[in-house]
Amino acid sequence: MSSYRHMSTTGSDKPDKFELIGDVVDVLKDTAVEAVASQAPAVNEVAVAAYDCWLPVASLQYVIDAVHSFTGLNWWASIAVTTLLIRGATLPLLINELKATTKMTAMKPRLVEMWEWLASKDVNSLSVVEVQNEIKKLFKEYGSTPFTPMIGLFIRCSIFISSYLAITTMAKKMPSFKCGGAYWFTDLTTPDSLYVFPILTALTFLITCNMQDGMEGKPASATKKIVSSVLAILTVPFTMNFPKAIFCYWITSNLFSISYGLVLKGPGVKKALGIPKIPD
Repeated sequence: MSSYRHMSTTGSDKPDKFELIGDVVDVLKDTAVEAVASQAPAVNEVAVAAYDCWLPVASLQYVIDAVHSFTGLNWWASIAVTTLLIRGATLPLLINELKATTKMTAMKPRLVEMWEWLASKDVNSLSVVEVQNEIKKLFKEYGSTPFTPMIGLFIRCSIFISSYLAITTMAKKMPSFKCGGAYWFTDLTTPDSLYVFPILTALTFLITCNMQDGMEGKPASATKKIVSSVLAILTVPFTMNFPKAIFCYWITSNLFSISYGLVLKGPGVKKALGIPKIPD
């Protein structure tokens, strides 16, 4: 029930408040005020927040608002559901990116052999075109390109930046975010004074990094694990002043990545998706 919006009527049983409301209504009955009000366009909070934002950021804000209006969920749950929808829509992209990185991992020993062979040859006897053709043949043999993982990374980074800007802008410009949370994070516009969200973000980020490092068929190296641990620790002081609203996106996205990694570890899942197996 904490995920859904509700309207409270408690605390309004005092007669003097009813009298005050009656006085206000009498004032608003003025015909001139009614004439002006009938011509004024209705501007909602999201329109104000999205007014001076870039198109991807504004579009994402309207998507969150559409989920909020259609489902009746509170803002924090609407952000989480929108995050799941977006991550689900990019799932084919993630699978293609994983295929490309897995193929490049399998191709790496052959590529090293080729560079060693080229190094043993006389540079003058080989043209640049011949070297490029040999490398192209190798990539074609494995059905991969060096740019495929970069495309997926670019799209994911764009989505993350757009989501961050969209949600932080909504937290600044939309008063309803002050009561759009639940439990200890009712006000989504302020930092988490209990540091629950920054710590959860750091933990889920660490699990995600360690899980994704081994998706290509090789376990994460000791250096990568150390770097991931340091970045996870730095996440807490770096994000401790962020509004709670952004964590509703960030933690949900990390949990999606963890679930995605766990599913891929299932027997036969990679084979069914056409992800090649790395030879030992």
